Amino acid sequence: MRPDSFVARLRTLLIIALCVLSAGLLAYLVTTPSSQAQPQAFVSPFPTPRPQSTPIEPYAQLDPAIIAYLQYGQPDYRVIPFEVLGADVPPVGAYLPLTGNTRFDLISPTPISPTPPPTTTLIPVFQPTSTPIPTRTPYTPPPTLTPDPSLVPTPTSELVVTVLAFVVTVSPESPPDRNTECAPGGLPVSGRLTQRFVGVHSGIDISAAPNTPVRTTQSGIVDWAGWSLYGYGNLVIIRSGRFITYYAHNNTLNVRKGDFVLRGTIVAFSGSTGFSSGPHVHYETRIDDVPVDPLTFEARDFTVC
Repeated sequence: MRPDSFVARLRTLLIIALCVLSAGLLAYLVTTPSSQAQPQAFVSPFPTPRPQSTPIEPYAQLDPAIIAYLQYGQPDYRVIPFEVLGADVPPVGAYLPLTGNTRFDLISPTPISPTPPPTTTLIPVFQPTSTPIPTRTPYTPPPTLTPDPSLVPTPTSELVVTVLAFVVTVSPESPPDRNTECAPGGLPVSGRLTQRFVGVHSGIDISAAPNTPVRTTQSGIVDWAGWSLYGYGNLVIIRSGRFITYYAHNNTLNVRKGDFVLRGTIVAFSGSTGFSSGPHVHYETRIDDVPVDPLTFEARDFTVC
C-alpha cells in the first residue's frame, strides 16, 4: 500500500466522523424542548437577613380645617385659645409638677460662686485622765400610786350623742365608682415640657426617666391597655363618661383593659416605645373623643375626681 493512499483514507474517515458528530448534535438541538429548565442561580451559603418589620404605621393626614379647629377654636368645650392665655401657657422647657398643669416653674441656671478653700482645724490630742470609780447606791422602788375614783370622768348621754354626731360629720367621702363622671386634673408625671399641644400633635410630651411611674389623672375604666398601631407604643386609655385620657410610649403596663382605677393609680411605667425619639410620656386629654389642650384643661372648670 502506498503512503498517499493511507493518508487519503484516514482523511476520509475523519471527515465521515465529523459529519456524524455534527448530525447528532443538530438532532439533539432540534429534539430538545425550548422550555428546558434554566441553570439555577448561585445560592450563597450564608443566610440573608430578613428585613425588620415594625408595627408602627404612619400618621394619617389631617384636614387643615380640623387642625385649625383643634388649635384655635373649640367653642363646645369651654375653649381657652392661646391668644387669651398668653403667658399663662407654659413654654417648652418649663418644668411641670405632678400636682397641677396650671402651675409651672422656669428652671434657670444657678450661678457658680467661687468657694473658699476649707480651713484646717487642729484636733486636740486626747489626754486620758484618771477619774474615781463611782460608788453604787442601793435600788429604791418607786411608791405605788392609787387612782382617785373622784377624778375619773363618767360619760353622760349628752357626751355620747355629741361624739356620735361628730363621727358622722367627719366620715370620709365615698370614692367615685364606675358610674361617676370624672374629669382629669394634674399631670401623670413631673418633668420638663418638651412638646406642646398643636394641631398635628394632639397632646403634650413630658420628659421622664425610663420606668418612671405614670399615674392616671382621673378615675375611670381602662378602655385600652396594650400596643398601639398608630405610633403610641404601649398605650393606656382611661375613660370616664365623656372625658378620656391617653398615656403613651410606656415601657411596661400596670393595668388591663376593663379595670377600674382611681385617680393617682400607677397605670404604667414610662419608656420610649412606638414613634418616639427618647424616653418621655405623651399625655392627651379628650372630651367626646375630641383632643383638647391638657395645659388648659383645669382652667375649663370641670369636676375633677
